Amino acid sequence: MNKYKVKLTKEERKTLLSFSSIEIYGSIEILRARILLALDEGDYIDEKSTKTDEEIAVLFNVGVKTVKRVRKLFVLEGLEAALVRKKRKIKRILSQSPNLV
Repeated sequence: MNKYKVKLTKEERKTLLSFSSIEIYGSIEILRARILLALDEGDYIDEKSTKTDEEIAVLFNVGVKTVKRVRKLFVLEGLEAALVRKKRKIKRILSQSPNLV
């Protein structure tokens, strides 16, 4: 049993369903939108199907941890946080080797 329940509102479902038809979103946002739609346990879904995180992971060819992370981010931080990848706080530093030109 999952600690975090995904229950999308009618507006959130409409937004997520439109993701694949709008070209401004990246593949990660579209994938996460589809995962959220599969996780939805709300009142506005057409058919009540309870898929496990493992089944959803197989369906979208991602790890179970990814499904759990998207679920947790949505419940704790909202739709925007679940869809958009966080920016790094620290810039990546390339090798400091003096041999590089």
